[in-house]
Amino acid sequence: MRAAIDTTVWVGAFIKRDQWHDKAKPIIESFARGNIDKVYATDYIILETINFLLRKTNLQTTIKVLDMFRNHDRIEIIFIDNNLFEKSCDLVKKYEISLGDASMIAMMKDLNIDIIYSFDSVIDGIHGTNRKDTE
Repeated sequence: MRAAIDTTVWVGAFIKRDQWHDKAKPIIESFARGNIDKVYATDYIILETINFLLRKTNLQTTIKVLDMFRNHDRIEIIFIDNNLFEKSCDLVKKYEISLGDASMIAMMKDLNIDIIYSFDSVIDGIHGTNRKDTE
């Protein structure tokens, strides 16, 4: 199975005191075990995740997650080009969602990925997405 994973899950998995930790950690562990074959994230999601971790945790944890994004053979980072940026902007206007969330939805549509792990319920109303918050 291919899936996108949102910032809320990455952050929740690595910060024990995060409100989503108990739900996020099993999702990332399932990915680590290979139950999720390939994960996709936009560079905007990586940016959000790393910036949040820098503010809320320590440098060691932040570097661990950053290195995972950079080196994991089953994580593919999709860099937002002008085409995806314009599609993302259209989604922001249509659904009143963040640019980060919009970048994930635009990427998912381009790559025909329908599953996104996220705790952000605003995604539920977007056609063509199947939000999961448990593994």
